[in-house]
Amino acid sequence: MFKLFRFAKLFRLTKLSRATKLFRLTRLIDLSGKLYKVFSKFLNTNGLIYALYFTIAMILTGSVCISYAEEMSFWDSIWWAFVTTTTVGYGDISPATPLGRIIAGLLMLVGIGTIGMITGTIATYFLSNRQNISDNKPITNIIKTCSDLTDNEKEEMIKFADYLISKRKAS
Repeated sequence: MFKLFRFAKLFRLTKLSRATKLFRLTRLIDLSGKLYKVFSKFLNTNGLIYALYFTIAMILTGSVCISYAEEMSFWDSIWWAFVTTTTVGYGDISPATPLGRIIAGLLMLVGIGTIGMITGTIATYFLSNRQNISDNKPITNIIKTCSDLTDNEKEEMIKFADYLISKRKAS
């Protein structure tokens, strides 16, 4: 008799574990959708996506040119161009010809510009999100549409909301 109960308990646990796994999977899918929206919004801030496209094109172009100028393998030139553009500069591969040094200088400028663009985009992204939070227009619109309040009460509530927002901005 006890074996029957154990079997039923085991059956119930496996169904429960499947439901739990399914719930986790749906949460993961939901989270990935939210991350995609945030990441997409971030990449579109200040046109960062176009700067990244330009940087990738310059890395590929620079690696083809350095491969020709320095007579190195394509994969080594890709590595060198990536390390140079990200301003890491390991020094394991360095150009020796004048043409190679010109290419290196151009890639360095592209890398510095890209890092500056990423930094500026991060600042803009977070500052614009903070500004949207502190904007009082939605609160004002909600208060104005309340039919249960008198005009005097609405004005008092709007003044109080403005006061709270000004305190929040000050801190």
